Amino acid sequence: GDSFIDTIAIGPRLIGPQRETTPKDIEVRVAAIGDTPTSENEPLSDFVKLNVEDLRRTTLPPIKWVIPQMLGEGGTCSIAGMSNVGKTRYMAALVVAMAVGKTERLGLPACGRKVSTLYIANEEHMSDMARRLKSCALQHGDKQSANIIVRGKASGTFRLVALNETGHPEDEKNIAILVDEIRKSKCEVLVLDPYVTLSEGGDENSANTASMVTKAFLLIIAMTGVAVIYPHHTPKDRGS
Repeated sequence: GDSFIDTIAIGPRLIGPQRETTPKDIEVRVAAIGDTPTSENEPLSDFVKLNVEDLRRTTLPPIKWVIPQMLGEGGTCSIAGMSNVGKTRYMAALVVAMAVGKTERLGLPACGRKVSTLYIANEEHMSDMARRLKSCALQHGDKQSANIIVRGKASGTFRLVALNETGHPEDEKNIAILVDEIRKSKCEVLVLDPYVTLSEGGDENSANTASMVTKAFLLIIAMTGVAVIYPHHTPKDRGS
């Protein structure tokens, strides 16, 4: 294949210090936006005008919930706590409760239906997850449920964002794998456990890492409508 130097040389941006952006640069882009043709089915802008008069005349659709007041369809939810406080144990109880349609037994609003989940367990073996799920079902006498699809750590850490050879994040391959599995299994909820394992080479509590992982979440949600839950370690330094 091509050499690394040749690949970098044909890239869209030169290596090294970059020229500071000026108002003139922005004006060129503004003019280009105004000159860009749009199709009949394409909105002219991503910006939507709202005002009180129109809102009062409009009946807004109700929020669609997986778990009322906690997890909306196509939404995200973080389950945060210090290490070794039982987040994965709680998540096992939660996904079983959703699968049998009885989230109220955890003190949560009733989900009202059986909900299927895709669970990425980056720090648990498949057999250990099976034991956790089975123990929850036996504790409550559960007999039937929706499916819970699990990927354990023996298959390798499943990252949403990894850095390529130029230090830039790439996420397409694993996002495509998740989208395909969610569509095939018709899961309504995606659990990514834990958050710290989802990006490579980044601080889980940094804004940069969070923005890259959030972008991946939004892509998956946009393509599947799934709701995302991610257990998250709180900072070990309580002063942070």
